[in-house]
Amino acid sequence: MSGAPEPPDWRTDPERGFELRKRFLALVAKECANWSQKAYDQYSKLLSGRKFDVSEQEMADGLDAALKTYHTDDAHLFLCIADPCCDLAHFDFDEERLAELSRQFGVRITSTWCQFQCGEGPMGSLRIGDGCRMLAKFAEPSEWLEVLDYASRCSAATGFIDDEVYRRYAYERPDLEDG
Repeated sequence: MSGAPEPPDWRTDPERGFELRKRFLALVAKECANWSQKAYDQYSKLLSGRKFDVSEQEMADGLDAALKTYHTDDAHLFLCIADPCCDLAHFDFDEERLAELSRQFGVRITSTWCQFQCGEGPMGSLRIGDGCRMLAKFAEPSEWLEVLDYASRCSAATGFIDDEVYRRYAYERPDLEDG
């Protein structure tokens, strides 16, 4: 019997563990930390399909850790780095560059795995205080810098600004099952 080899266990493989943490963070960011039971069930099924054997307790612990990251700082941008978003982005999004941009713009930037809007990317969820909005299709370096500037201005205003930049990149958040 041939087929693809089983992926390594996420509990012992650092790369798979990193991916799983980014996947938990993607769900939290995409759902603005307020997911339904239906979204939870779908996500659990998705993880199983990706060969992540996650118990209920591990799922709860993973989401709890993701929530803590989600609520870090008053302004936080969550950038999808999964395919196809990363293929569509014409800017540097490695972890060092994101940390540098975080300092430069005064907004924490954290990478996530897929936020379930494939084809709309690059995709990001911006949290300001308790509010959350999704932004999309900022593929060029100049567009990415506009999004970062927008996030910085929202952070300074302690709320979202409805301006031309927002209208250009705004993305209405559909349900998880639609993505």
